[in-house]
Formats: sequence, structure tokens, C-alpha cells
Amino acid sequence: MKRYFVIARNSFMTELSRRASFIFAFLGNILYLTVIYFLWSSIYKNNTEINGMTFNEVFVYLALASSMAVMFQVYTEWFMSRDIISGNIITDIIKPLDYQFNRFCNSLGGVFSNFLTITVPSFLLILLVFQVGIQIRLNFLFFILAVIFALIIAFLIDYMIGLLSFYTESIWGISITKEVVVLFFSGALVPLAFFPEPLREVVQLLPFQAIYNTPLTILITPTLQASDYLTFISVQLFWISVLFILSRFFHHRALKVITINGG
Repeated sequence: MKRYFVIARNSFMTELSRRASFIFAFLGNILYLTVIYFLWSSIYKNNTEINGMTFNEVFVYLALASSMAVMFQVYTEWFMSRDIISGNIITDIIKPLDYQFNRFCNSLGGVFSNFLTITVPSFLLILLVFQVGIQIRLNFLFFILAVIFALIIAFLIDYMIGLLSFYTESIWGISITKEVVVLFFSGALVPLAFFPEPLREVVQLLPFQAIYNTPLTILITPTLQASDYLTFISVQLFWISVLFILSRFFHHRALKVITINGG
């Protein structure tokens, strides 16, 4: 376990050295928060509540979804594809480490650096500049737990997309498609409460909503009870189990077809 901790720490230190990327990512997130603030302000101009959500709830939902998306964006599948093309993948595979857990620890370092440099400042901006209210109660503890589980789900999806590079080498188009699908069907772009009822019922059956909609619903919905929180967490654990089993299956299959072009 100590070796995996070293991997996560090294990844964290490497990411911290990329100051310019953090600055542009933070500024881009601030621009996005400003746009959605005025956009949804105009939508709610003559309404106090739409589809069961107030303006404050919608803005907090979308602002935190944006900050979480930036935090989770550690390009796991891109690194896997790059290592396939360069041939460096063989070095990781022959190490006495589990390749999937190795990649997860690398991702953790990036996530934590994004959290400190982008997510936390964005969260403080939401509270201080935009002056929106967030009720901090028991929901916050479940929100933190749900974010951790959401991170695992997001990683497992990215990892399975990365495994496709064992077959295709380049996954640019697949990765971009994945980003669009996940952001839309997870509710990160538009809250699921605004989806048409038939579409919302379908989306609830997919794992994507467990990444953003679940933790954000836990945080902003004051009427939820402890049993509701446990139900949300149980759904996340279900998808973690399913995606982990699938990822291990695809992992073993992909190792049988790996082709090294670099080195």
C-alpha cells in the first residue's frame, strides 16, 4: 500500500508544478459560473420555482457540478492511450503492482491537486461573491461520501474507455463522445429535474447520474431524510460494484491483445 501512496503523492506533486494550466482552468470555470448565473437569473426572472427547484438551488447545483467536473478531469484514458502509443505501457504492466489501482492512484493525485487549486477557490467564490446559501447539516457528510463514490464511478468509466486504446491506440473521438454523454446524462449541464419525464426515467437507470446528480441532490435538497441519503449511497455502491466487475473483465481481455509500437 505504501507504494501506491508514493504513486499518488508523486502525481500530486507533478500536477502542482503545472501552474499555468491551473490558472486557465480556474479562470475558465469562473467564466462559466458567471455565464450560468446570468443565464439562469433571466430564466427565473418571473419565477421563484421551476420544476421544484429555486434559482439558488439550480445555481449551486450547476456551479458545484462544474467545479466537480474540473476536479475529476485527470485524463486517465488519455494517459493510457499515450502509454500504448509510446510503448511505456509495458513498464507499468510488468511492475509488481496492479495496473488498474496504479492508474487510480495516479488519478487521485491529479484530483486532489485540482481540488485544492480549482474546486476550493470556486466554492469560496460561490459563497462570497455570488452570495448563495447552502444549508450545511447532516447532508454535508453524505455529500462528501457521495463525492468520493462519484469519483470512483467516474474513474471506472474513464478506465474502461482507456482500455479501448489497447485495441484502437488513439481514442480521441471516443473520449470526446464519452465526455459529452457523461456531462449531459449526469445532469452536470442541466439538472435532471428539467429533463422530460420519459428521458429522466431512462437516465435514472444509467450510472452517469450517480456522478453528479446524486451528490448534488443530497447537498441542495433540504427535505431529504437519512433513509433517502442511504438510498442514494446504495445506488452508487451498486454501480461501483457493476463497473468494477466490468472493468476487471475488460482489463484481462485487453491485456491479451496489447500491441507495443514504441519503446
